[in-house]
Amino acid sequence: MSTEDQITRLEKRLAREKAARQQAEELLEEKSREIFEINEGLQENARLLGATVVNANDGVIITTADLDNGGPEIIYVNEAFTRISGYEPDEAIGKTPRILQGPDTDRKTLDKLRNSLGKGKPFKGELKNYTKDGESYWLDISIVPIRDKGGTITHFTAIERDITKQKKFEKELRQEKETAEKEVAERQRIEGQVQEYTDKLELMRFEALEAQKKAEEASEAKTEFLANMSHELRTPMNGIIGMAEMLMDSRLDTDQQENVETLHGSSENLLSILNDILDISKIEAGELEIETVPFHLGTAVRQVVQLFLPLATDKGITLDMERDDDVPSAVVGDLGRIQQVLRNLISNALKFTEEGNITVVLRATTNSETPSLYLAVEDTGVGIPKDKLDKIFEKFTQADTSVTRKFGGTGLGLAITQQLVELMGGEIGVDSLEGQGSTFWFTIPLTMADEASVPVNLYDEKQGTTDIELSKNLRILAVDDHPINQTFAKKLLKKLGFSHVDLAENGQQALDMIAANSYDIVLMDCQMPELDGYQATTLLREREQKTGEHLPVVALTANAMIGDKEKCLKAGMDDYLSKPIKPDKLIAAMKKWAEPNDVTEAPDIELQAEPEVSEAGSEIMDWDRLRMFTDDDPEEEKALIEMFITYAEESLEILKNCQDGEDEEWKKAAHKLKGSAANLGAQALSDVCMEAEQGFDQDKGSKEEILTGILASYEQVTNLLNKEKIGA
Repeated sequence: MSTEDQITRLEKRLAREKAARQQAEELLEEKSREIFEINEGLQENARLLGATVVNANDGVIITTADLDNGGPEIIYVNEAFTRISGYEPDEAIGKTPRILQGPDTDRKTLDKLRNSLGKGKPFKGELKNYTKDGESYWLDISIVPIRDKGGTITHFTAIERDITKQKKFEKELRQEKETAEKEVAERQRIEGQVQEYTDKLELMRFEALEAQKKAEEASEAKTEFLANMSHELRTPMNGIIGMAEMLMDSRLDTDQQENVETLHGSSENLLSILNDILDISKIEAGELEIETVPFHLGTAVRQVVQLFLPLATDKGITLDMERDDDVPSAVVGDLGRIQQVLRNLISNALKFTEEGNITVVLRATTNSETPSLYLAVEDTGVGIPKDKLDKIFEKFTQADTSVTRKFGGTGLGLAITQQLVELMGGEIGVDSLEGQGSTFWFTIPLTMADEASVPVNLYDEKQGTTDIELSKNLRILAVDDHPINQTFAKKLLKKLGFSHVDLAENGQQALDMIAANSYDIVLMDCQMPELDGYQATTLLREREQKTGEHLPVVALTANAMIGDKEKCLKAGMDDYLSKPIKPDKLIAAMKKWAEPNDVTEAPDIELQAEPEVSEAGSEIMDWDRLRMFTDDDPEEEKALIEMFITYAEESLEILKNCQDGEDEEWKKAAHKLKGSAANLGAQALSDVCMEAEQGFDQDKGSKEEILTGILASYEQVTNLLNKEKIGA
């Protein structure tokens, strides 16, 4: 209970007690008057008075009215008086009230009491008295003059209430109140200081946020510039490298051959630098994501070692691999990034090793709560000075500035390597002795692949895909919910020489057809009604766990975002191709997953060469892709165009009606139109539809702007297609 509540309760209690006391005082006055007015009823009235006051809780004292000659004399006390003061009636009667006073009895209060009674007025107040044993106590005292019929004061009646506990409680309350007031004042003072400090901190935080914002904007601008420049430069560099390789395969004299090899080597080095810059920019922008796929660890490491064997052999250096027996065969992780880290470390070792050997060490720790992989590259090269080891992984830093002049390099490789390892949740380090060699090592968390999973680089341990021939009798199931995409898939496969092609329009129908028929491979769309490609593949793999079979499933999807490939592999799909499907990539994927016992002869495939002269509207329509499906048959081309327009109009109508907030129907319609446009060869239209699909949760204004772009692009496509039909 709070202090305020206690005070309130006490005040109510005092009010009740005062009312009771007032009532008793009035009764006493009335009875006293009757005593002195009616002589013949004195005994009866005395009896009534006694009955009234004897059992009262408050002390009652009746005295004479003599204030001059020694003071008033006590003539009556009740039992409560005895309980309060300790004086028996016979000890008090005949004495003056001064027997109750002591050293701390307030003289000013006594003077007020005497002055009021002397004027014939009642007195009310608080007075400290003393018991028979000398202990002090507080009284709330009320004294009333008693008059006779002539108005002369003959007696005084006093009612006394012991308020010692109340006074003690009030003192404690005052002390608590004073303490609380001091605490409040101190708290207010502290709060004022805190507020002052908070205001200063808020100002500093605001200034820090402004500085951080400017720094982030500068970093973002730098990152964007680096990314754009690396992309822009990579395109011509690929052309230079490609032309250099073509020249190297042509007839050249010795001098020309050396020049071309120098050109090719310099171009490769420059492309490597561009790739490093792009990786740094992606990491700093937070755009580089780590994939998680099952793969064969030994195969992955051997691939990297074999890549550098020719260079090591040319330098007379032994390059080999040591693998402990407890290293698991298949693990889960980012295959590409692990190989990139190894490439950087082996390349670094080759750069600084003139003779001796380089060893790639592969170990595993599986008997702990946190299993880990340990990979290291040990060399017998120049080594690193001890005082340079702590800076070796910093960007644009090398152990010695003379190193750059002697061995080349930007100093980005190890910095990228460190950040890639940290992104994979691992740690990287180096041990080195100058003049004796270095060991660059890294550890990453070890997750072993599930027995049912299919490692993504499994085919590397079988045979090269270029050596596989596909049978014309290969039994193929193409699954897609869009009629145009079904038509394209069947025509493309027919064009590639495959005659046994079945179609399914959703995942459930595909599962039913797989159960009823025998297929060699499934080409699976991902987004479909009723049962999508991910769910269908997962159910297929669960079914195959009972039979022990494995039907290859290749995803054919219009999605090409980061993480889509991982999502397909997690669902149990074996490979992933993004639409529009390129014939050569489709053949490569089918070769990769074809079983040798299904292979008898290669299909008669003639892929169209790139046209030397661009056709009108080629930036809007890829005419060669369209004609690849129609074999220049005007009627077939007309039917295909009409089918595209029919289904495109349906999608456009949905987009027009679904512009308010997040809408899955908008997303599905954009996805369908994106896929059919890409298959038709209308890549520009497909691109704006992809923007619509990704922006399905934007506001109405943004969607209206996107839809305007789709309609404009669609109008360009239909205008060209209508001209094509008329020309036909």
